Amino acid sequence: NTCPSYTIRRSTSSSSLSGSMSKETIGELASLLDQPGLAFYKAYAHVEDISAHLADIRYGTIDKYGLATLTSCILSSQELLLGLLYRTDLCDFRVGVDKFALGLTVSNILTSFQSVLDIAAALDREDYRYDCDNRDDEERTIAQKGGSANPTSFFQKLAKAESLGLLSSGTKESISTSLKIMKNNSPPSRYVIMDSKTRESLEQLNNAMGSDSASVLPLPHENRGKENYSHLALRVPSLVLKSHENVDGGIEPSSHGPEDYIFQITHVVLEHFFWYIENVLSSQPSFVGSKDSDGSSLVIMKHIIDICTDVLGVLDYMILADFHPLRVAVHGSSGFFSQAWHRIRAWFGRTLKKVTKTMKLDHVHICPEMFPQQTLYLQRLDRASASFRTMCFRHYALAERTIGSNSMGSAGKSFEQMQGSFLRHPSSEYNAAKYRVHEYTNVKYASFIGVGTQAVLNDATNAAAGNCVMTLDKAGYEDDDGESHCREEAVLSSNLLVEMERCFVESDVQAFVELFNTSNCRIEHPPHTLPYLGANVKAYFQNFTKRHPVIHSFKCSSETVRHIKIDVDADLFEGNRVQYQMRGDCVLDESGSILRLLISGLVDMSAALCENDQRHLFWAGSRKHLSDCQSLQQAYRRPLSPAEMLAYEMNQSKSRKEVSDGLTIVSRSLIQGKCPSHELVQDAIDQVVKRHALLNAHIEVEGNVPYFVIDETAKPTSIDIIEGTATRLDCERYLNTQFDVENGDMIRVIVSKLESSFELVLVMFHGICDAISARDLHYQFIRRLATLQANADDPVCLLVLKETPLRTSIPLPATHHANIVLNKRTKEAANPLPPPVPVPIVASRDDALDEEAPRSIAVASKLSKVETNALLVACRARNTTVHACIAAAALLAADCGESKKRVLTSAVDLRRRLQMRTDELVYAVGGFDGSAGFEYDLDEVGDFWSLCQAIRSDLVDTIDSGRLLTTYLSSIEGLVGAYKAGYLEGGIFGTVFLSNIGNEHYQKQLGELRWKEFDYMYGQFLPGGPHYHITCSTFDGHLTLNFQCVSPTISVSEAITFADTTVKLMMENIEHNQK
Repeated sequence: NTCPSYTIRRSTSSSSLSGSMSKETIGELASLLDQPGLAFYKAYAHVEDISAHLADIRYGTIDKYGLATLTSCILSSQELLLGLLYRTDLCDFRVGVDKFALGLTVSNILTSFQSVLDIAAALDREDYRYDCDNRDDEERTIAQKGGSANPTSFFQKLAKAESLGLLSSGTKESISTSLKIMKNNSPPSRYVIMDSKTRESLEQLNNAMGSDSASVLPLPHENRGKENYSHLALRVPSLVLKSHENVDGGIEPSSHGPEDYIFQITHVVLEHFFWYIENVLSSQPSFVGSKDSDGSSLVIMKHIIDICTDVLGVLDYMILADFHPLRVAVHGSSGFFSQAWHRIRAWFGRTLKKVTKTMKLDHVHICPEMFPQQTLYLQRLDRASASFRTMCFRHYALAERTIGSNSMGSAGKSFEQMQGSFLRHPSSEYNAAKYRVHEYTNVKYASFIGVGTQAVLNDATNAAAGNCVMTLDKAGYEDDDGESHCREEAVLSSNLLVEMERCFVESDVQAFVELFNTSNCRIEHPPHTLPYLGANVKAYFQNFTKRHPVIHSFKCSSETVRHIKIDVDADLFEGNRVQYQMRGDCVLDESGSILRLLISGLVDMSAALCENDQRHLFWAGSRKHLSDCQSLQQAYRRPLSPAEMLAYEMNQSKSRKEVSDGLTIVSRSLIQGKCPSHELVQDAIDQVVKRHALLNAHIEVEGNVPYFVIDETAKPTSIDIIEGTATRLDCERYLNTQFDVENGDMIRVIVSKLESSFELVLVMFHGICDAISARDLHYQFIRRLATLQANADDPVCLLVLKETPLRTSIPLPATHHANIVLNKRTKEAANPLPPPVPVPIVASRDDALDEEAPRSIAVASKLSKVETNALLVACRARNTTVHACIAAAALLAADCGESKKRVLTSAVDLRRRLQMRTDELVYAVGGFDGSAGFEYDLDEVGDFWSLCQAIRSDLVDTIDSGRLLTTYLSSIEGLVGAYKAGYLEGGIFGTVFLSNIGNEHYQKQLGELRWKEFDYMYGQFLPGGPHYHITCSTFDGHLTLNFQCVSPTISVSEAITFADTTVKLMMENIEHNQK
C-alpha cells in the first residue's frame, strides 16, 4: 500500500523562463541566491522588466497622475488578458473550463480599466483647470523605442478568430468592452499612436461586434510622431509570451503545465499596478498643508486596488486538478445589521452543506471529468461564496483601520470572533475535502517538489559566475559539519527508535523536535526534495499528523548502519485506516541527536480518495519548440471499459495475423468540389483530431490491464491520398483492418480524388469512435477543409486555425454514465432477460470457397428521396419507426431453414438517454451500442406491420424499464470473456444485427465544398456463425443500407439476394400502405 518514490536529480539546465528574461532580470537574480523563492517570483512575474518599462514611460512632472504610465499598464494588461481569452477559446477544451464566465470576468475587469482611466482623466482635467497658467499645452505622445521587429497585438489574432467563428460569447463581450478603451475619444488617445495592422484588426472587430461608429485610436501623422502602440502595450507581454509560444508564433501549451499561463499573467498584471501604486500614486505629497495633498491620488488608488482584487479573481478559473501540480512544482509564490446580508450568508451555508452531502467531493476535485455538471455547479457556487466572504473581509479590514482589531464595535465581536464566524468556509466538510486534495497532490507529486524553482535558481547561479551550485535540497544545511560529527554505530539505539514511535503515537511534537540537532538538521521525505530544516522539523511532524490524525502504531526498526525502517498503521484523514512502510537513512551527531532523516515511502491515497484519477504529471528536461528547458508535462490514463476491451481484443486477432477479428468501423463521404492540397488536407485532419482526446490516444498494457494514454507522443494522422481514380473506392478491403494501437495507430484517413469531387474515408479502431461520432467527425473534417481552403493565402488565419489545444481528460465510457442513470432511477430497473437462443442463417456450402480466409463483405442499397419519404410516412401511419420497419423486413427475408424463430439485435443510441456531454462530439464505442436482443416467432407475428409494431414495442419497453442498461452492463463483460476463451459465436449477435444512426441536420454547403453522401460499415466478426449486420443512415433525404456478413460463411450471391429481398419487402408494404 505504498506509492513508489522516485529520486529526482535536478538538472542544471535553464528553465523556459530564461529565454524571456532580460539581462537586467538575470543580473538581479544573481543577488538573490539566498532567497530562491523571491528569485523565482521576480523572474516569473517579470518584476524588473515591468519596472524598467514603466519608469521609461513616465512623462515628466506635468503628468501628475502618471496617465501615460497608467495607460501603458492598462494596455499591457489588456493584451495579456485578451491573450488568455484567445488561448482559452482556441486551445483549452478541458472539463471544468468555464469560458463564458471567464469572458464575463475579463469584460468586467476591462470595464474597470476604462472606469479608472476616466477617473484619472477627470482628476487631471480638474487639476488642469486650476493650474492652466503654469502648464504647457504640449503634446503628450511617447516615442516608440526598441528594435524594428515589433511584436504583434492579440487584436490581430482575435480578429481572425472572430471571422472564423471560433470565439465564445464571453470573449466577444470582453472585446466589445475593450473596443471602448481603444476609441479615439478615450483617455489613451492622448498618448497612443496606432500602427496600421492593429488598427485594421480593431476596425474589423468593431464592425463585427456592431459597436458604434466612433473610430479607433489614431494612426501616425506628421504632427503626432511615429506609432508607439507596440512600445506602450506589447513590450512586457511579448516577454511573457516567449515562455508560451512555439516557433510558428502560436501559443504553446506552457512548460509548467496547463495552468501556467493564467497563473503567470495574473501576477504580471498585478505587478504593473503594484508599480503604479508605489511609484506614482504613493509618491504624491500627502502631508497636511502641502499644495498637492488633497488626496486626489487616493481616489485612483482605491479603484486600482479594486481592480487588483478583480484580477486575482481570474485565478478562480484555474482547474484545481491541473493547478495543484504547478503549485507543487514552483513551491508557492507567489454592513452587518442588514437582514438581507444574514439571509444570503445563511443561504450559502445551507446550500453548501446540502451539495456536499450529495457529492463525492474528493472525486469532484480530483477528477472533474467524472462529474462535469456537478463540477461546474460547485465551482460557481464556491466562487460566489468566496466572493461574499471577500466582501466580509473588506468590512473587517475597514473596522480594524478605524477602531482597532481588539474591539469590532458595531458587530459586538472581537476580530478573532469575526474571523471564526464569517471568514471560515460555511461548510467544514467542503473545507476538509480541499485539504484532502491538497495532501493527495502533495503526496502524488512529492518527487518533484520545487523543481521549477530550482530551474530558475540555476539561472541565477549561472548569472552569478557559474562557479557555485545552489540547490534547494542543500539550502540551509552544512554538509561538511554534519558529516564530520556523525556517530559510527552498527544500528540506531533502541531508545531513540522507541521514543520516536511514542512521539507519533502520542502526538508529542515537542519531544519529536528534541530528538534533532536543531542547529543543523534536516528531514527530506522523499529524499532530494525540499527539506524541513532546523526547528522547522516541527512543521513536518504537524503536517504528518494532519494527514494521520490517529496513529495506531509507528514501529521503528534498524538493521544496518544509519538505516531506518518504519511501519505505519494510521487513520488517513477522517477514518480510512491505512498501513504502509517508510525506509531511509537516519544520521546522528556525536551526542545522539538526529542530523539527517531522509526517508522514502508515501501513503497511497488513491484507494481512499479517488481511484479514477486520469492525470499523470511528470517533470522532463526538454520540450519540443523550447530550447533546453525544464518542463512539467501531463499525460492522461484511463483503463478500457468492457466494450472498448472487446474491440481491443478483437483487434489482436485470433483468426489470422494482420487482420482484426471485427469491429473496425469504415465510414465514407462524397464531397463535390476540388480537393485541397495534400498539405491542407493533413493540416485540416490534424487540427480536428487534436481537439478530440480519444483520437490522440494510444494503448498501454500495465499488469495485463490495457489503458488509454494521452501524452506527448501523439503523431500526425495517417493520410493516404489517391490521385485521379475514375471509380468510387472499394471500402470492403478495409473492413477488417488491424491497428497498431500501442503506437497510436487507431485512425487512418483516405482521400480518393475523382474528376470533380473526392471521397473522404475514415478507417477507425471502433474502441475510439462509434457510428454517430463517425458522421459528426466527417462533418468537422469537411468544415475544416473548407475553412482552410478559403483562407489558404492568409498566414495569420492559418496560424489561428493551427493553434494547439491543451490536452484534456479522456471521455468516460458509457458504463460510467449508465451506472449514474441507473442510480438516479426512482423505480428499480428491470433485470436482464436470458439471452435468446441463436437462430443462424442457413447458408449453402461451396467446397471450393471453404478454403478461403474469412473476410467481411458488404452489399449497398440506396433509396431515392421519394422512396425514403414514403417509408417515413408509412411508418408514422402505422405507429412504428423506420428502424423497426428495416428490422422486420430483414427478419422476414432471412433464410433460417425450417425454423420460424428469428433473433434481432438492435443497437440503441445511449447518449441522449445517458445524458452524455453534448460538447464532446466523438464518443468511444459504447455511446451507440446499447444492444438489445429479441426473439420473434413468425407464426405469431408474421404479418409485416405487426412485426414492425412488436419490434418498436419491445425497444420502448426495454428502454423505459431500464433493462437496456442493466443488460448492457452485465452482458458486455461476458462477451469479452467468451472471446478471450475462444468460444464466442457469431450467433450471439442474432439472426440480424441492426445499427441505424437515423437522420441528420448538417449544413451541406461548406464554402466551395458540398457534402453529398455519407455511409458507414463495420468489419464483421470473422470467427462467427452466419448472420447479417445491417448499417443504416439517412443523409440528405436518402436512406442508405449496407448489408454485411462474413464470406465464405455466406456467399456474395446469397448476401445480394438477402439485400434485394429486404428492400423489396419494405417497398411492397409501403405501396400496400399507400393503397
